[in-house]
Amino acid sequence: MRPRSLLLILACVTLVFALSACGSSEESGSGGGQDQSGDTQKEEENKGEKTQQESTRQKESTEQAAAPQDKTLKVSVPKMQNVNNATIPNVPYTQQAINNGVAEQGLKNHAAIHVDSTGYPWQEEANVYLAGHALGYENTPSWHAFRDLDNLKKGDKIFVEDANGKQYTYEVFRESFDVEPTQVEVIQPKEGRNILSLQSCTLPDYEDRVIVQAELVEA
Repeated sequence: MRPRSLLLILACVTLVFALSACGSSEESGSGGGQDQSGDTQKEEENKGEKTQQESTRQKESTEQAAAPQDKTLKVSVPKMQNVNNATIPNVPYTQQAINNGVAEQGLKNHAAIHVDSTGYPWQEEANVYLAGHALGYENTPSWHAFRDLDNLKKGDKIFVEDANGKQYTYEVFRESFDVEPTQVEVIQPKEGRNILSLQSCTLPDYEDRVIVQAELVEA
Protein backbone atom coordinates (compact mmCIF):
# COMPACT_ATOMS: atom_id res chain seq x y z
CA MET A 1 0.00 0.00 0.00
CA ARG A 2 1.48 3.34 -0.99
CA PRO A 3 -1.08 6.02 -0.06
CA ARG A 4 1.41 8.86 -0.48
CA SER A 5 1.64 7.99 -4.17
CA LEU A 6 -1.96 9.10 -4.57
CA LEU A 7 -1.11 12.32 -2.76
CA LEU A 8 1.73 13.06 -5.15
CA ILE A 9 -0.47 12.29 -8.13
CA LEU A 10 -3.23 14.57 -6.84
CA ALA A 11 -0.72 17.32 -6.19
CA CYS A 12 0.21 17.21 -9.86
CA VAL A 13 -3.45 17.26 -10.81
CA THR A 14 -4.05 20.55 -9.00
CA LEU A 15 -1.49 22.38 -11.12
CA VAL A 16 -4.07 23.65 -13.59
CA PHE A 17 -3.01 26.52 -15.79
CA ALA A 18 -5.49 29.34 -16.52
CA LEU A 19 -5.08 30.55 -20.09
CA SER A 20 -5.94 34.18 -20.75
CA ALA A 21 -7.76 35.00 -23.99
CA CYS A 22 -6.23 37.74 -26.12
CA GLY A 23 -8.21 39.84 -28.58
CA SER A 24 -6.80 41.70 -31.56
CA SER A 25 -7.96 45.13 -32.56
CA GLU A 26 -7.85 46.38 -36.12
CA GLU A 27 -6.21 49.65 -36.91
CA SER A 28 -8.75 52.33 -37.76
CA GLY A 29 -8.60 53.63 -41.32
CA SER A 30 -8.58 57.22 -42.43
CA GLY A 31 -11.64 59.12 -43.67
CA GLY A 32 -15.05 59.92 -42.17
CA GLY A 33 -16.88 56.89 -43.62
CA GLN A 34 -14.34 54.42 -42.26
CA ASP A 35 -14.31 56.04 -38.83
CA GLN A 36 -18.10 55.93 -38.63
CA SER A 37 -18.11 52.27 -39.65
CA GLY A 38 -15.44 51.56 -37.05
CA ASP A 39 -17.43 53.34 -34.34
CA THR A 40 -20.57 51.36 -35.21
CA GLN A 41 -18.64 48.11 -35.04
CA LYS A 42 -17.15 49.05 -31.68
CA GLU A 43 -20.59 49.92 -30.34
CA GLU A 44 -21.92 46.52 -31.40
CA GLU A 45 -18.93 44.79 -29.83
CA ASN A 46 -19.41 46.73 -26.59
CA LYS A 47 -23.10 45.79 -26.51
CA GLY A 48 -22.19 42.15 -27.03
CA GLU A 49 -19.62 42.28 -24.23
CA LYS A 50 -22.10 43.91 -21.84
CA THR A 51 -24.73 41.28 -22.65
CA GLN A 52 -22.22 38.49 -22.05
CA GLN A 53 -21.09 40.06 -18.78
CA GLU A 54 -24.69 40.38 -17.58
CA SER A 55 -25.37 36.77 -18.52
CA THR A 56 -22.26 35.67 -16.63
CA ARG A 57 -23.28 37.67 -13.55
CA GLN A 58 -26.79 36.18 -13.62
CA LYS A 59 -25.35 32.68 -13.97
CA GLU A 60 -22.97 33.22 -11.04
CA SER A 61 -25.76 34.68 -8.92
CA THR A 62 -28.00 31.66 -9.62
CA GLU A 63 -25.21 29.22 -8.77
CA GLN A 64 -24.39 31.08 -5.53
CA ALA A 65 -28.05 30.95 -4.50
CA ALA A 66 -28.13 27.19 -5.12
CA ALA A 67 -24.81 26.46 -3.41
CA PRO A 68 -25.05 24.86 0.05
CA GLN A 69 -22.92 26.44 2.74
CA ASP A 70 -21.63 22.97 3.58
CA LYS A 71 -19.80 21.59 0.52
CA THR A 72 -19.85 17.96 1.70
CA LEU A 73 -21.33 15.51 -0.82
CA LYS A 74 -22.82 12.04 -0.46
CA VAL A 75 -22.13 9.63 -3.31
CA SER A 76 -23.51 6.21 -4.23
CA VAL A 77 -22.17 4.10 -7.10
CA PRO A 78 -24.23 0.90 -7.43
CA LYS A 79 -21.59 -0.82 -9.58
CA MET A 80 -18.87 -0.19 -6.97
CA GLN A 81 -18.92 -2.33 -3.84
CA ASN A 82 -17.61 0.20 -1.32
CA VAL A 83 -19.19 3.49 -2.41
CA ASN A 84 -22.72 3.52 -1.01
CA ASN A 85 -24.02 6.77 0.48
CA ALA A 86 -20.38 7.66 1.11
CA THR A 87 -19.64 11.03 2.70
CA ILE A 88 -17.23 12.97 0.49
CA PRO A 89 -15.63 16.02 2.13
CA ASN A 90 -14.20 19.00 0.29
CA VAL A 91 -10.44 18.95 0.92
CA PRO A 92 -7.88 21.58 -0.11
CA TYR A 93 -5.13 20.07 -2.21
CA THR A 94 -2.32 22.49 -1.59
CA GLN A 95 1.25 21.47 -0.86
CA GLN A 96 0.70 22.65 2.70
CA ALA A 97 -2.34 20.39 3.09
CA ILE A 98 -0.24 17.47 1.85
CA ASN A 99 2.72 18.29 4.11
CA ASN A 100 0.66 18.68 7.28
CA GLY A 101 -1.35 15.51 6.66
CA VAL A 102 -4.77 17.16 6.23
CA ALA A 103 -5.16 15.79 2.72
CA GLU A 104 -4.20 12.24 3.64
CA GLN A 105 -6.49 12.27 6.68
CA GLY A 106 -9.37 13.11 4.36
CA LEU A 107 -8.46 10.21 2.08
CA LYS A 108 -8.01 7.84 5.01
CA ASN A 109 -11.28 8.61 6.77
CA HIS A 110 -13.54 8.65 3.70
CA ALA A 111 -14.13 6.60 0.58
CA ALA A 112 -13.04 9.64 -1.44
CA ILE A 113 -12.56 13.37 -1.28
CA HIS A 114 -13.75 16.23 -3.46
CA VAL A 115 -10.67 18.05 -4.74
CA ASP A 116 -10.97 21.66 -3.66
CA SER A 117 -11.23 24.29 -6.44
CA THR A 118 -12.93 21.85 -8.82
CA GLY A 119 -16.63 22.04 -9.73
CA TYR A 120 -19.84 21.23 -7.88
CA PRO A 121 -23.05 19.48 -9.00
CA TRP A 122 -25.17 22.65 -8.67
CA GLN A 123 -23.07 24.54 -11.20
CA GLU A 124 -24.10 24.77 -14.84
CA GLU A 125 -20.58 24.04 -16.07
CA ALA A 126 -18.29 21.99 -13.86
CA ASN A 127 -15.93 19.08 -13.45
CA VAL A 128 -16.79 17.59 -10.05
CA TYR A 129 -13.51 15.84 -9.29
CA LEU A 130 -13.48 13.03 -6.70
CA ALA A 131 -10.41 11.00 -5.76
CA GLY A 132 -10.10 7.86 -3.67
CA HIS A 133 -7.65 5.09 -2.82
CA ALA A 134 -7.53 1.83 -4.73
CA LEU A 135 -6.15 0.04 -1.65
CA GLY A 136 -6.26 2.53 1.22
CA TYR A 137 -6.10 1.72 4.92
CA GLU A 138 -7.56 -1.45 6.36
CA ASN A 139 -10.55 -1.02 8.71
CA THR A 140 -11.23 2.50 7.43
CA PRO A 141 -13.71 3.80 4.80
CA SER A 142 -10.78 4.16 2.39
CA TRP A 143 -10.12 0.40 2.26
CA HIS A 144 -10.52 -0.78 -1.35
CA ALA A 145 -12.89 2.18 -1.91
CA PHE A 146 -12.06 2.76 -5.58
CA ARG A 147 -10.42 -0.58 -6.37
CA ASP A 148 -13.28 -1.62 -8.64
CA LEU A 149 -13.51 1.73 -10.42
CA ASP A 150 -12.94 0.00 -13.76
CA ASN A 151 -16.21 -1.93 -13.27
CA LEU A 152 -18.12 1.13 -14.43
CA LYS A 153 -19.40 1.03 -18.00
CA LYS A 154 -21.13 3.52 -20.27
CA GLY A 155 -24.66 4.19 -19.10
CA ASP A 156 -24.03 3.24 -15.45
CA LYS A 157 -25.46 5.67 -12.92
CA ILE A 158 -23.74 7.61 -10.15
CA PHE A 159 -25.90 9.32 -7.53
CA VAL A 160 -24.82 12.47 -5.70
CA GLU A 161 -26.56 14.37 -2.91
CA ASP A 162 -25.56 17.80 -1.62
CA ALA A 163 -25.82 19.03 1.99
CA ASN A 164 -29.26 20.52 1.26
CA GLY A 165 -30.58 17.11 0.24
CA LYS A 166 -30.76 17.86 -3.48
CA GLN A 167 -30.18 14.81 -5.67
CA TYR A 168 -28.06 14.68 -8.83
CA THR A 169 -27.86 11.74 -11.21
CA TYR A 170 -24.82 11.25 -13.42
CA GLU A 171 -24.41 8.74 -16.24
CA VAL A 172 -21.03 7.33 -17.27
CA PHE A 173 -20.00 8.45 -20.75
CA ARG A 174 -16.30 7.58 -20.63
CA GLU A 175 -15.13 4.28 -19.20
CA SER A 176 -11.86 3.88 -17.28
CA PHE A 177 -8.76 5.29 -18.93
CA ASP A 178 -5.24 5.90 -17.64
CA VAL A 179 -3.43 9.22 -17.68
CA GLU A 180 -0.04 10.39 -16.46
CA PRO A 181 0.15 12.77 -13.47
CA THR A 182 1.20 15.60 -15.78
CA GLN A 183 -2.00 15.41 -17.84
CA VAL A 184 -3.78 18.10 -15.84
CA GLU A 185 -6.47 18.56 -18.50
CA VAL A 186 -8.53 15.80 -16.84
CA ILE A 187 -9.40 18.17 -13.99
CA GLN A 188 -10.62 20.96 -16.25
CA PRO A 189 -14.32 21.47 -17.04
CA LYS A 190 -15.80 20.76 -20.45
CA GLU A 191 -17.53 23.73 -22.05
CA GLY A 192 -21.27 23.81 -21.40
CA ARG A 193 -21.29 20.50 -19.52
CA ASN A 194 -21.49 19.36 -15.91
CA ILE A 195 -19.39 16.24 -15.49
CA LEU A 196 -18.21 14.08 -12.62
CA SER A 197 -14.72 12.57 -12.61
CA LEU A 198 -13.69 9.67 -10.36
CA GLN A 199 -9.95 9.14 -9.93
CA SER A 200 -7.76 6.50 -8.35
CA CYS A 201 -4.26 5.09 -8.85
CA THR A 202 -3.21 2.39 -11.27
CA LEU A 203 -2.25 -0.92 -9.70
CA PRO A 204 0.18 -2.36 -8.84
CA ASP A 205 2.66 0.45 -9.55
CA TYR A 206 0.64 3.54 -8.47
CA GLU A 207 2.46 5.54 -11.13
CA ASP A 208 -0.52 6.80 -13.14
CA ARG A 209 -4.15 7.72 -12.59
CA VAL A 210 -7.24 5.81 -13.67
CA ILE A 211 -10.26 8.00 -14.44
CA VAL A 212 -13.96 7.42 -15.10
CA GLN A 213 -16.17 10.30 -16.23
CA ALA A 214 -19.95 10.76 -16.07
CA GLU A 215 -22.31 13.56 -17.07
CA LEU A 216 -25.22 15.10 -15.19
CA VAL A 217 -28.51 13.83 -16.62
CA GLU A 218 -30.97 14.73 -13.87
CA ALA A 219 -31.10 17.16 -10.96
